[in-house]
Amino acid sequence: MSFDIGKTNGTWRVSKTSDNYIQLLVKLGVPEDMAKKSLDAEYPLQMTVSGDTFSSKMEVLGKTVENSYTLGAEAMEEDALGRTRKVIYTMEGDCLVSVYPDYDGAGMVFRHSRCFLDDNTLHLDMKVGDLEGWSESKRC
Repeated sequence: MSFDIGKTNGTWRVSKTSDNYIQLLVKLGVPEDMAKKSLDAEYPLQMTVSGDTFSSKMEVLGKTVENSYTLGAEAMEEDALGRTRKVIYTMEGDCLVSVYPDYDGAGMVFRHSRCFLDDNTLHLDMKVGDLEGWSESKRC
């Protein structure tokens, strides 16, 4: 079974995290105060899928971010802080995986894997350089 990208439509809120989740976000360049606020925020997400191509529109901490991707192809992505970087999305089993080969411009690799635990719970594994952690989000 592959990951159903369209099933991610809705509003999400972080429900559980690894102990080092804030540290992971800070390593990704998120200011610590914003990283802490992200634990209480809701994230509206709209995904549009057509074959191997999909677009996302997400509101993150007051900013709307829109990006488009093709599975297996390199794309440019803009984040909520206005930074852009290269990313490749693929399917691995029942997970949607994104790999940023040079997330910070200094060669740091970021790998992000998303899997549904059930229709209303999304599990995310993150590896930022050598630091690993996870979060779970619930549909609001």
